[in-house]
Amino acid sequence: MEGVFRTNSITDLENLTSQKNKFKVCCFTDIYGVKNPALWGYYAGSFRGVAFEVLPANDHIYKIDYANEIPSIPDTDDESLKKALTTKLKPWKHEREFRFINKTEEEKNKIGKIVALHCFIPYNEVDNRIPIRNSSESIKTYLVNLRRLKNQVGGKIPIYEAGYDQQRNKIKLTKNGIYQQDA
Repeated sequence: MEGVFRTNSITDLENLTSQKNKFKVCCFTDIYGVKNPALWGYYAGSFRGVAFEVLPANDHIYKIDYANEIPSIPDTDDESLKKALTTKLKPWKHEREFRFINKTEEEKNKIGKIVALHCFIPYNEVDNRIPIRNSSESIKTYLVNLRRLKNQVGGKIPIYEAGYDQQRNKIKLTKNGIYQQDA
């Protein structure tokens, strides 16, 4: 559950948690976050995942504030809760995070339009990628699922292949290069 805060009362903690659960939260990063290897390691199944590039459709997107300490939340009003939901400690600043936050009873929320996919291709940068991929059932399954995704999306939205660039210690994005079977 997103949002960290301090309080001195168990009753306040229970009330804050109850109120916080009424918010829908979805986390995002910017293009620099997409190019950060740490985020692929944290959130993409150890470099086996897909990042959706989204064009926001509304004003429920908030930039995260990176603070030196966890905020103390004095009240359970919506603004205090949004403060908790939009604050993280400075060691997480490299995530460059934004959050969709909406207080609603609706199960589904329109966040925006998917405008591109960024798909990580494991071990694409190493010469012995074929034996590595062939020795792992999970990688083989992942790559099959990526090909299925490419076929389903077709030419509707751009697909970028994400791979590790050892020289720059960043993720390199290649448009429409999604996993070609090596010979």
